[in-house]
Amino acid sequence: PIGTLYGIMNNGTTNYSPLLSDVNSIIVMSATTSNTVNIASGTGFPVGSTLNIVQYGTGSTTIVGNGVTIVSTGATPTIPKIRVQYGSATAICIATNIWLVAGDIA
Repeated sequence: PIGTLYGIMNNGTTNYSPLLSDVNSIIVMSATTSNTVNIASGTGFPVGSTLNIVQYGTGSTTIVGNGVTIVSTGATPTIPKIRVQYGSATAICIATNIWLVAGDIA
């Protein structure tokens, strides 16, 4: 089923660790300094879960794993960054503790 889309406005927060309730939502990173979205193991994300991440602020948004493997086509495949302000990326759980990040990444 398709989840409800809603924004999580971080209001300048520099770190955010998605929760199971964030699946199929839009995570809006509004920080003016470098910030991270930290996908952690043990959160219970089922295979097929998606996290949509938007770099709304001027700070560079990096997607990192804590106990999970991140893969992407980014310049640093295991630690992708959203390329520019207003860019976005989607993290997709493709296997237990393995996330593929695709989108406007560097």
